[in-house]
Amino acid sequence: MYFYDWEKNPANPIFLPSYDRQAWDGEMIFRPEILKQAGRYYLWYEGIGYPSLPEGRVPRVGLAILEARLIWEAIQWPHLYFKMN
Repeated sequence: MYFYDWEKNPANPIFLPSYDRQAWDGEMIFRPEILKQAGRYYLWYEGIGYPSLPEGRVPRVGLAILEARLIWEAIQWPHLYFKMN
């Protein structure tokens, strides 16, 4: 297969921000890394909320898990918090 033979999968993107104005990763997500462990896939990603949040646009690291239904389920809290000076 060559690069010019690729077709976009209609299911893409596979993981999107929630666009919830109160969510820590509501505005954007980026820097995804997928790891496979014991038959499960783990998607670590960085997210940023909207500027209107009390803490502002603070980047955090989140986790989503791919289960048998082939749908990424985001864990509802950030796993790492970066303190900005």
